[in-house]
Order: sequence, then C-alpha cells, then structure tokens
Amino acid sequence: MHNLTSYISSKILLTAFLSISTNATAELNLITGLGTDNNPFRLADPLTRGSDSYLRTEIEYQWKEHQSAYIRLDATKYQYQLFDDADSTILSGRLGYETDIGKNHQIDAGLKLRDKRKSYVSRFTGKLFSFRNQDASNRYNHSRIEPYLKYEFRSSESTVLGMSVALRDQKYKDLRVLGLSDLNYRELRAQAKSQWKLKDRLRLAASIAYRNRDFDTRQARDITGQSLSQTTLKYEMTELGLSLRYRVSKNTKFFSKLTWIDRADNGGGYYDYRDFRTSLRLTHRGQIKDQWTAYIVYGDLDYSRGGFQEDIERDVEAPSRQGINLTLEYERPLLRRKNYDLNWYLLGRYWDYEADIRNYTYKRSQIETGLRLEFN
Repeated sequence: MHNLTSYISSKILLTAFLSISTNATAELNLITGLGTDNNPFRLADPLTRGSDSYLRTEIEYQWKEHQSAYIRLDATKYQYQLFDDADSTILSGRLGYETDIGKNHQIDAGLKLRDKRKSYVSRFTGKLFSFRNQDASNRYNHSRIEPYLKYEFRSSESTVLGMSVALRDQKYKDLRVLGLSDLNYRELRAQAKSQWKLKDRLRLAASIAYRNRDFDTRQARDITGQSLSQTTLKYEMTELGLSLRYRVSKNTKFFSKLTWIDRADNGGGYYDYRDFRTSLRLTHRGQIKDQWTAYIVYGDLDYSRGGFQEDIERDVEAPSRQGINLTLEYERPLLRRKNYDLNWYLLGRYWDYEADIRNYTYKRSQIETGLRLEFN
C-alpha cells in the first residue's frame, strides 16, 4: 500500500471491471489543490521552521450495487515544496455488503482498511524524531484493518435504533530494536445509537459506546510514570455522543455535535483522561449551486496525571491541551456536463491550541485553492 501510483492504477482497473454491472452506480472524484501552510509541523515558538507551499492530491471512488455490495476508496497525498519531511500519504478503503430485511431492519457488514505514512518531527527539537542517535521518524506510521457489523431497526417513522460492533487491529513500525515500545494494539468497540426525527427540519441522535484496547507488548505505568514490567497495557473507554441536525431553510443547514470520552488504564492511572469535544457546522447553497461552509471544533483533553515530560514524545501520548480548529470553505461550479462536473474551491483552516507542556502549544493556518472533478 506504500506506492500511490500502483494504488491509483489498480483502482482505475477495478472501476472498469465493476462498472460492467448494470445495477451498480459508481462515482469518481479527483481533487487537486495548491496551498500555503505557516506551521506544517505544529511547532511552538521559537522552533517553527517558517511557511511552505504544498500540493494536495486526493482521489475518491465509490461503487455500489442496489441493496448489495459496496466499495469506497480514498487516497490523499500532501507534497511540500521545501520541507520533504512534512509530506504525508493516507490510503483508506471500505468493502462491505448491506441489505434490508423486511421494511424495518437493515444489516451492514464489511471491512475497513487504512494506511498512513508521515515522518514525525519532534516537538522539542524541531527536527526529525530520533532515539539514541538513530532515526525513528517513522515511529507513528501505521496500517489498520477493521471488520465491522451494523444493525438498524426503524421502530417508527421518526425513530431509528442501531447497534454496531467492530474489531480494530492496528500495526506500527517495529522499533523495539532501538529500545522503543511496541505500539501495536487490538480494540473492540461496541455502540448503541438512537436517531429521532422530531420535525421535518429537526433531527437528534444520541449514542453510547464501549471500547476495550489491548496492546501486544506495551507496558502499563503507575501514576508517577514508572513502567510496570509485569503488566501489559490495556485501556477501557466509555464514549457518549449527542448530535443535532437542523434545516434552517431549503438551502441552509446547521449541524452540532458533542462528544465526551472517559479513558481508564489497567495500571496506576497514568494514561487516564477525559476528552470533551464540540463542533458546529453551517452550510449554505446559493442559487448557482455554489456552497459556503463554516466549521469549528473545540477540544479539551485533560489527563489525570501531573505534567510528566520524560517519555511523552516516544510514548505516543500528548499532554493535556485545549483549543479550536476553524475551517471556512467556498465551492462553486465551473462546468456541468452529462457525465462530469468541475468545481473550483477556496479553503482556509486555522488551529490554536494551548497545552500543559509548552512545546505542544501552537498556532497554524492554511490557505488552499484548487479544482474538484466529479465523474458520475
């Protein structure tokens, strides 16, 4: 999965093969954009390395048979002009099968895949992460496989109940030879969800989830950060969610979401935290089918431990932190044809985060413009 060209070529061949089915629908989106980024590595002053321009390339593909199999694929690559160590590639896919059972029941089963490649730059040095004078910048590259099963029951015209279960297997680069811990884990997630249509314009949803994460060999720690050599680390997480979707008018929609996560480890509480997130999104579609989108996220992550710093960077953990992420986007059509559409977009992003450890405090902004080509 490391070769983006091979991935794209195989996807195009797959598209041609699957399109033979007369009952299937397929969509292919190509996105390319040029942007500028004033802090690609999310570094605190005075370690910031300045601004750089980048090229973003993204390919999205969806194929689905009616009441049957589906495939979704996505490849995203960022290439920076000056800072090669800021480049990143993310490949993801989903293969599944969904079907209705009677009028009120639906089952969806499938497999998710993900692969991420991005060099890690140290928050403390501003350089590629190393350990014991050896390069460890691929510390957080990983691949993931996740089978899942979902069930939905429509109990009335306005209420949908759902349950899901997923088993994630995530693998990292093995750097134990350098003395770094193995980050590989397996996670079981079970969720129950309910959705209500209160009015024609208003919909609410609430969910509760339980997650159990078992690491292969990573050791637990006591509250002071000392390793517990006889105890393999485990997490138990409880997640509560509440969302609201409101149609302000025919062309304007509002969406809000609250998420609260409580995590507890099986050691002395060194990895325990509470994570609160809230987001707001407003979209408006104009008369020429152009669209404005405003999106803001606030996050507050609070660890139970004190401000220990010794092993935080090599231990895949971040300190307590809080901040916002703001996104503004405008998109408008340039061409409309029978089999494809061409759109132009302008995108702006801004991050502002404070942290208990100063090296994790940063501000970052991006401005990007490009084209989106949609085949249908």
